[in-house]
Amino acid sequence: MITRENIIHFYTKYKENLKTEDQIQENLLKAEDQEAWIENLKNKSRMMRRLYIENEALLNLYIRPFLDGEASLNEELAREFLHQIRMADDEGYEDNLAMLEILELLDGYFQKSDDLDSYIWTLNLLGNFYNRPFSDEDGKKGAMYFDRLRALSSRYFEIEDFDVRKRILFSYYNFPIVLMNFNLDTSKELLQYIDEALEFYNDEKVRELDGERFDFDELIEELNYDLLGNSVLRFTVREIDPELLSRASRVLEEYYQRELEKNPEPYEMLDEIYCNYKSCLFYQGKITCTELLEDYRKFCEHSMEHDDLDSQEGVPFSDSRYFQVAINHLPTILELLEKYADEYHGAPDLRDFCVSNYVHAIRRLSRTENDTFVNDVVWRSLRDVLKYITGDEINTLVLMQIMVSRDEGTAMHSAMVEQIARRILNVVMKKRPELLIGTFGYENVVEVLENQETILDYVSQSAQLLDIGMIRLASIVNKQSRQLTQREKNGILSHPCEGAKFVEEIPALRKYRDAVLGHHKSWDGKIGYPADFDNTRSNERILIEILHISDCLDAATDFVGRSYKNAKKLEQVAEEFSWGKGSVYCPELVELLEEDKELQADLRYLLGAGRIRTCYSVYGKAVDQTEIEESRLFTDIENWEASSRKQSDEEGDTILDFLHKSGNESRQLLGALARNSLIILYVDMMSGEYKVYYRGNQRLLDKKIPDGYYGDFLKEYLAPNCEPGDWEKVRLKIRLSELSHIFLEQEGSYECEARIRAKDAYRWVRFQFICLDEENVMPGMMTVIATDVQESHSRNEQLMNSLKEAYQSAEEANKAKSIFLSSMSHDIRTPMNGILGMTQIAMNHLNDPARILDCLQKIDDSSRHLLELINEVLDMSKIESGDTTLHEEPLYLSKTMKIVDGVCRQAAVDKHRFSIWI
Repeated sequence: MITRENIIHFYTKYKENLKTEDQIQENLLKAEDQEAWIENLKNKSRMMRRLYIENEALLNLYIRPFLDGEASLNEELAREFLHQIRMADDEGYEDNLAMLEILELLDGYFQKSDDLDSYIWTLNLLGNFYNRPFSDEDGKKGAMYFDRLRALSSRYFEIEDFDVRKRILFSYYNFPIVLMNFNLDTSKELLQYIDEALEFYNDEKVRELDGERFDFDELIEELNYDLLGNSVLRFTVREIDPELLSRASRVLEEYYQRELEKNPEPYEMLDEIYCNYKSCLFYQGKITCTELLEDYRKFCEHSMEHDDLDSQEGVPFSDSRYFQVAINHLPTILELLEKYADEYHGAPDLRDFCVSNYVHAIRRLSRTENDTFVNDVVWRSLRDVLKYITGDEINTLVLMQIMVSRDEGTAMHSAMVEQIARRILNVVMKKRPELLIGTFGYENVVEVLENQETILDYVSQSAQLLDIGMIRLASIVNKQSRQLTQREKNGILSHPCEGAKFVEEIPALRKYRDAVLGHHKSWDGKIGYPADFDNTRSNERILIEILHISDCLDAATDFVGRSYKNAKKLEQVAEEFSWGKGSVYCPELVELLEEDKELQADLRYLLGAGRIRTCYSVYGKAVDQTEIEESRLFTDIENWEASSRKQSDEEGDTILDFLHKSGNESRQLLGALARNSLIILYVDMMSGEYKVYYRGNQRLLDKKIPDGYYGDFLKEYLAPNCEPGDWEKVRLKIRLSELSHIFLEQEGSYECEARIRAKDAYRWVRFQFICLDEENVMPGMMTVIATDVQESHSRNEQLMNSLKEAYQSAEEANKAKSIFLSSMSHDIRTPMNGILGMTQIAMNHLNDPARILDCLQKIDDSSRHLLELINEVLDMSKIESGDTTLHEEPLYLSKTMKIVDGVCRQAAVDKHRFSIWI
């Protein structure tokens, strides 16, 4: 029999284990090098298995019996469960099994009991729990629980405990807030719920009872600016309900003026008041769209300059004004820019301002503090931001990498799937390219091979996006310390659909929809999820299958990210592929895996030792840089900056001696490189940050390039200034993800050339990408050297022009020869036939001297004519130089005709058609 002491023991121990689980994860993110990281991984695997065994035992003893109906609640046990869950919630713990599912059990119990206080606390906790998850159904449940709390307001005065009564007070606020957050109400419904809340908050009896210990006016103010203000922007100017706009404007103006009286600096007031008040002015037509957005920008600039994530003491970073501005207001500006593009006539860089500051803020967010809530909020805001950077694929992919990196488990899995899929795809292109016919509409093998880079890029980017729907479920996906509940499993099964919804809303990502939806479907489409997606009808079916197989290979053999007691070997997984060949897996791909020994060796390494390398590189990108030496890229730069600047004054901007350990020889080497370079960048391939180590006097671009992120360098400086045709050729190759692959395949270097706009003309620039060092075989640091090669290209062009002219002259000469020889072949054949004919006649008339003499004369004439022709053929130099000339000489017609008669008569007689008249 389960006792109250058992429940206390369970929650005490279970919370300890949850805390241990968090500490294990935090320790993994604090490893200083690969050796420490691997040791942490081993500890994680051991500890997670221990926690799993211990938690399962505890759950089977004290929790599941109640959920399965094997044990019954009584008043003492129910109250203790509630007490323990309340304490765990106050301490920041979350657990779907030991907290949420037990609360749902308690709801049914207390609803039938006389314990009103416990019933109210249960409804309040359930409302809060369901306001945290992510689907509309969760939102409806959360609103339902708060609505049930509102319904208990009739018993408000029966409740003795003020802390319990506050749950009812807050329910009037929480109910419409949840509906608004999940877009589950109309304008008129919202106004109705606000009026109901105001009526209750202004009730004389309620104020008489609790007015001295509760600030009703403050709650009313918060209700007004949160609900009225934020709801305005849910509608366009033409759609908004006039009554909603009128009430919001009236209330917010009152708050705005009052705040100005307290502090004349308007940008210091609450963002909910300032930004929503200005929006109401625009919706009323009192200010223009340009005025609104420019003022909005100034407010955000001020906040991001003067505030910080931890600038408000005692306030979680997720409640800071900096966080709210970055997550909510920057996306709002982008949305307004999109909606009212024709009405905005302000600074053209507003969109770039919002995106760059948003990226900067997201990169700074803690990855462990309140991660479930933050991941969901970031997911929502990121989706909104990506909607409004249509066609900007570089920005889109940078932001997606940020999002994926918020969960290193998903990031590691994505990186491994990408590596595996690229290896398989490369073998397919070499040995079975016909399998790719039909992909992207390619009609034959030639088109497939001509577009290898496009296909490879699609697979690489798809791998990064396959599990984007998992980000909001990170706390569930990474739950390795107990069995998942059915609700949690259903959530995981929904991740392809969630991911597909996400990419469908973002123009630059829509092409990856089928890959996101279909990577858990069998080859024949009959098994897997989602059930209603038919992968067999997709043009990218073979690529989806490569990703499917790669996903299976990584998941089954993962001894790093998962706590398997024994991860499978490649041979075991290959055997499973063989069993499912033709139904679950593509038969041609399975045969390649079975037959290609080189591919098997590559995969065996990648899934074994290579996994450590790949996952550690992800760890380097995912880890919070503020926790592990943010300045790793710039070690000791400040110490060398002054001396480097002094040394390089005559060479342009500073050359920072990042190879200072090698002494003066390194400086001289860099100086020699710099003298011939336009710019040198030093890039951390883990974080994506770069530092400009040298800028030549002859600028690469018209504007100065600052330090920043490599993705921003491509987007803001190279893409707009590169000749469009050249950019299409190089853009896929010079991304960090692709350069990492190239460095591994081409011994650490790559170069390309492109035309870059310099003032009013394009100049040829050579870009050299050199891997400077590796982190455990993974490219870590890279230098980018840009060199002006316009002069060499000009010389090459001159040489090419000369060669073209010579080629054309030779072609013309060859053409002349061909024409000449074609015509001469007939002319040469004619006198030869005459000689042969006259010789034959002479031989047939040896006893006729006159006839022989006549034949010899004609043979002589024909021979002379033939000799002239041969001399003309041999005199080819005149033809080649075009100096062939005609000489005018007297012609004896009768003599010439006799020669023609002698040369041609016999051949003509043989054909029975010869006659001549002079």
